Amino acid sequence: MKITGKYNEIRSILIPEFEVDTPKEINFGIQFSVSKNQFSRVIRIYDGKKGIKVDLSQLGTSPEAEEIRIALIEGVVPSPNNKNISIPEEKLTSSIDLPVTNGHGVIGSDESGKGDFFGPLVVAAVKTTPEIESILEGIGVRDCKKLTDYQNISIAKQIKSSISADMFSVKILEPVAYNKYYENVQNLNIMLTVNHVSAIRDLYQQGDSIIIDKFSYHDSMVEDELRQWNINVKPVQIPRAEDQSIAVAAASILARTAFLEAIQEMNEKYIGTFPKGASDKVKKVGAKFIEKYGRGRLHEVAKMHFKTASEIWGR
Repeated sequence: MKITGKYNEIRSILIPEFEVDTPKEINFGIQFSVSKNQFSRVIRIYDGKKGIKVDLSQLGTSPEAEEIRIALIEGVVPSPNNKNISIPEEKLTSSIDLPVTNGHGVIGSDESGKGDFFGPLVVAAVKTTPEIESILEGIGVRDCKKLTDYQNISIAKQIKSSISADMFSVKILEPVAYNKYYENVQNLNIMLTVNHVSAIRDLYQQGDSIIIDKFSYHDSMVEDELRQWNINVKPVQIPRAEDQSIAVAAASILARTAFLEAIQEMNEKYIGTFPKGASDKVKKVGAKFIEKYGRGRLHEVAKMHFKTASEIWGR
């Protein structure tokens, strides 16, 4: 894995709970700051003879530093409400065994747009059977992050044309609705939980297995929400589930494509180009948007609880 790939992986895990700055070159690698409220520390990535090395020695010993260390092990940021956390002794296995019997299936869900300042939050779910898995393998389904935007859009079309409409579900939370929702609950994990379960509910039948690309440190959030809808099954929740489940991989492609299509619609409506992520380029585009449309309309295209919004105000 190249240094930039490792940086992108770390950034995707930490955002939006942390702000991750654009990396700067140093000898044999890069460094970038990670911040949250008053916390701000540096992470370095080196490319040496033994491969890529991530240096976390500058993080310190604060609760935020511990959150980062655990996040990079587990692939997800721990809940901000639980500061008394420690690195689990047991690690998840690298493979998943979800038997499909008696006509039941496996439902996988994933999201896109969580770490992007502009655009919606999208959650998708796909239900597979052995027959559908063969179809998805044949059209090249894999983790959306390993595909270009063009490939995601192309494969998403093939997924939708190759399996019946009752075997997938896509939930899109546009920026205006997203911001109202967040204002009410003040917790992204609650929003993700509700939308993941909503997509799963569209597909679930008694006996199905459920696997989710893990987004919360507490598995109980999704389990409790499922029980609210009389779905009494313990879902498998693991980081990078799209690498181990073709159902989750297919869901990741549908979610990503819906996000890309929403961004394109925004580009056409506002006659501009909205970049992905939360970089300095994003801030510049946000400032230009305000110049053209005014502050009162930024919520139409952006997630307003991101620190990026306040940084744009200050420009």
